[in-house]
Amino acid sequence: MNRGSTILSLCSVNFSTPDRRSLGCNVNIDLEAGQFLLLTGPNGAGKSTLIEIILGMRPLDSGFVHLQVPEPAISYLPQMQDTQTHMPFSLRDVLQVSVDRTVDDDEITGFNLLTSEHLDLGWNNASGGEKRRTLLTSIFLQEPELIVLDEPFNHLDTDSRQIMASSLGSYVKRLNKCVILSTHEGFESDPLLGELTIKHIAL
Repeated sequence: MNRGSTILSLCSVNFSTPDRRSLGCNVNIDLEAGQFLLLTGPNGAGKSTLIEIILGMRPLDSGFVHLQVPEPAISYLPQMQDTQTHMPFSLRDVLQVSVDRTVDDDEITGFNLLTSEHLDLGWNNASGGEKRRTLLTSIFLQEPELIVLDEPFNHLDTDSRQIMASSLGSYVKRLNKCVILSTHEGFESDPLLGELTIKHIAL
């Protein structure tokens, strides 16, 4: 998409839990190509619910959501509830399978999330941070117009959060893409992020 093109508009959006507890009231935002949307708030504040509303997975109470990106051009990474899933593959194998094409190590490591040494690690032996960086690398290899990440920093150390934040900033800046990211952790500051427009919804 061209820089400045509006890809998402939330207009007077109100939403609640199934038992009608209000989560968001009169939420308004316009997100353009090349921008970040940061959703923050404590656990249970409605960040995941708002993501699902944006993606058309859950109804809203009132208001309008206009998402201008077709579904095939969106990559969504929900919260990782179980990083102990056992798979008899290396991280390299996981990436090859996930993008359904042959990718070389230089392309994979070019996103600065994984090193060549990481790629030989078995999925079962990788840390939670290494697994998440592998999944994010898989998304980058597909070059979607919109990346949606629900709590990607959960239980990660500061270094892992910093690496992921910097890589996301580089992806948005280099390819003029968009990221929607929810977090209740600190969003690590990085000089590259300071060059981007980061919009914010606090719940």
